[in-house]
Amino acid sequence: MLINDELLLVGSANLNNRSMVLDTECNMAIDASGDPRIQGALALMRNALLAEHPGCKPEALARKISERRSMNEAIAVLLKSPAQHRTPERPNPTGSPDSDQLVPLEALIDPEKPAEPDELVEQFVPVEKLRRLSGRFALPEMLALAIVGLAAALHWTKDIDCDGET
Repeated sequence: MLINDELLLVGSANLNNRSMVLDTECNMAIDASGDPRIQGALALMRNALLAEHPGCKPEALARKISERRSMNEAIAVLLKSPAQHRTPERPNPTGSPDSDQLVPLEALIDPEKPAEPDELVEQFVPVEKLRRLSGRFALPEMLALAIVGLAAALHWTKDIDCDGET
């Protein structure tokens, strides 16, 4: 996101609850803080990114923006030129009225806060399967505990003789 040649944000975060609250994201910000040198660098970056769509050079886009005093008008003029451009068409999404019924109300689409781990497990793993899983892991857990106990006992008792002297 580039705002008025003043602030540039680059990263993986989306502006939704899931991204800002639940997921781990990383963003970088460059704030010009009114410095004309940084503002110029951000404008160059903006022009390079925007010029790609009408298929022109960044300098040509900068000239049109300066002439028209409007970025939207400059882009519109450049898009009308015979150059091959790669600007996507405006979307016209249409959906079936029944599509809302496909998503259950309790679905975790854009949560306000992180979900509790127990709630997630209950939602995705049936209780009877969870009981079978916990029983399946009981034997390995007991074996691991016995090995740790034996190792601890050997560690603290290895220097004791049969006479009881150390």
